Amino acid sequence: MGGQYQLLKPDGQGFALAIRSLYQMSLQDGSPDQMLLGPIAKLSGHDISATLDTFFVHDLNSSDITALETKWQVKHRLTDRVSLGVEGYGKITDFDHAGSFQDQEHRIGPVIYLKLGPWSAQEFHDVTGVGEEKIWGVALGALFGITEATSDVAFKFNLSGVF
Repeated sequence: MGGQYQLLKPDGQGFALAIRSLYQMSLQDGSPDQMLLGPIAKLSGHDISATLDTFFVHDLNSSDITALETKWQVKHRLTDRVSLGVEGYGKITDFDHAGSFQDQEHRIGPVIYLKLGPWSAQEFHDVTGVGEEKIWGVALGALFGITEATSDVAFKFNLSGVF
């Protein structure tokens, strides 16, 4: 359970800034619940955008371990339905004792983004009157580990939708 609070929202292109918080309840025995908090920033132009999504993750037990997770993306729109990009992910499991760069998890790789669904935009409005485009999307990519602590290759498949 959580929320996202938008601080800056440009009309179309520009700089956007939000703060996201999330409480994650563990369903496995012995795993701690977690609290996540962090900024999301996006800079967008006509056909290109860059996004940085950072979380501080705190285990809610007696260990007082706080991790840092970063995700970034640079995406270029080729058509209304196809975009190409590069994504990177990083994780420091104990922010107070980060260790060397090689001890941390970091991966980077190319991703293709596809919009699926009706070829003409179909808009709907929810109960508050906010409009959203009815569309499905797929992101496919290969992410390569750049440190010893990271697996050599991870494949990304993300299916999203607004309906």
